[in-house]
Amino acid sequence: MSAPIEIYVASFNTRLYTELCVRSLHASADHPFRLTVGDSGSRDGSAELLAQLAADGWLELELSRGPRRHSAWLDGWLAGATARRVLFCDSDIEFRRPGLLGEIASLAERTGAAIVTSEVLPADHYEDADEGITTHLMSRPAPWLMMVDADALRPLQISFEKHTEPCDDYPEGSRTFDVGARLYHEALARGLGHAVLPRRARRSFRHYVGASWRTVRPVGRLRRRTPLDVVQRSLTRLREAQPAPSRHVVAVAGPDAVRVLDAAGDTALASR
Repeated sequence: MSAPIEIYVASFNTRLYTELCVRSLHASADHPFRLTVGDSGSRDGSAELLAQLAADGWLELELSRGPRRHSAWLDGWLAGATARRVLFCDSDIEFRRPGLLGEIASLAERTGAAIVTSEVLPADHYEDADEGITTHLMSRPAPWLMMVDADALRPLQISFEKHTEPCDDYPEGSRTFDVGARLYHEALARGLGHAVLPRRARRSFRHYVGASWRTVRPVGRLRRRTPLDVVQRSLTRLREAQPAPSRHVVAVAGPDAVRVLDAAGDTALASR
């Protein structure tokens, strides 16, 4: 039996998208996996839904007592992972065809890559709504579906947190590393491998861009959320087709399936 992949999903007020992500993962899985979903104060019923799914053996749930940034979830999960192969997945990903999980794991094993993604997003000229600046956004791995070698990346001690710093190399006068970008560039500098899924594999999942996306947008472009009726139709089909968890899931049963975290949500890596 292949070693289980640890899969982590951060969810915040994306109840329908998160349920679709969980159910479609189970429906398409062809490789042993252990799924953990983190929620930090959703007000749309996400926590209640996820608690029921945890009780039924679909996932393990981590509840944060206070707000927790996406990067802090990733930092904590990387630090605490017990498996070598870890998959970070946005809550608005739908797995659409069987075999994707196994293909990602196989590519990681064949290449020995420390980071496997569906694509690398090129550097661009971006507006940062939070900071109120226009900045040069560095190239980075697509963070919405990214497998990492925890044993290789953990020693680097670099946060997933978005980071902006002055830089005279660009007309904007600064450069920004979005979620995971600093870790990615440091991994490349250390000679750790990176692999990209073949283009055909990108048709095996759908990223509902906008559901979990918040603050950074390309200048002159708009991103629209997918109508919820599209998500609802997919959910209805999955609920009917697979009412029980996948046989590939490694689940923790009973009270241990739900863990409540401390209010101090961010890890020490956030300042590094």
